[in-house]
Amino acid sequence: MQFRFRQIGHFTVSLTACAFVGEQLRDKAMEEELLKPGALDSPISVPTEYPGYSYKFLGKYRISHDWYGMGCHYHGPVVGVQGDIYEQDGHTFQAGVAEPKPQNIDRYTRPEWTANGYQGQPVTNKGFNPVCFESWYGTQHYISVALNRRTLDQPNVYGFKDGQISHQVIGKYNWWVQKFDLIPYQPNSAGRLAESWVLPVADTGYVFVFEFGANLESLNHPEAHAQMQAIFKHLIESVKIEPISAAAK
Repeated sequence: MQFRFRQIGHFTVSLTACAFVGEQLRDKAMEEELLKPGALDSPISVPTEYPGYSYKFLGKYRISHDWYGMGCHYHGPVVGVQGDIYEQDGHTFQAGVAEPKPQNIDRYTRPEWTANGYQGQPVTNKGFNPVCFESWYGTQHYISVALNRRTLDQPNVYGFKDGQISHQVIGKYNWWVQKFDLIPYQPNSAGRLAESWVLPVADTGYVFVFEFGANLESLNHPEAHAQMQAIFKHLIESVKIEPISAAAK
């Protein structure tokens, strides 16, 4: 009986070891799967409904546009109606909705913005960050939306330098458009600028910059590429800049 007990104990240890090795192999397989290009990308498909954003701008206009992917960096709810965007003392702010404190959004709207550094000293950072951005590494695409305080008479600030600029009227808005030839895949990137669409926000001194990124690798995913083009087209068409009536103010 004692000999048999030892055999059973040895068998139990062997099963435990096998289970441990099997778990390690599964973990390794999962890790290798996650390391594949695009493994963490969200699925690409043309939705039936897009999340939308809407806010009062400088007390003069109501701006709205749709988005696709993760939420934009507007201050307020993830989607829906956001707080008013306004200027004060040479900075751009967005009011809160649920919370009363406004947020400085210079990092999105201006060429530079200042924050407190590690020891509390002010540090100047490069601005004009996109307020909305989403990328797909597996298919080499990206889309972005920027709201910049600058005008179209500033040269070479949108990539408008190596190709012809066209004008396209979408609805009642006249967009400045430049399209670029697709380039080969570049390591550690998700596409390169393929289309830049710029729209002056009426007479405010601000512009919208919508960008579509892709490269030659994107063409190896024709279904996803066609869907991304359709999505980007919808985003352009969704933009509305409407005067606020005196009563609404």
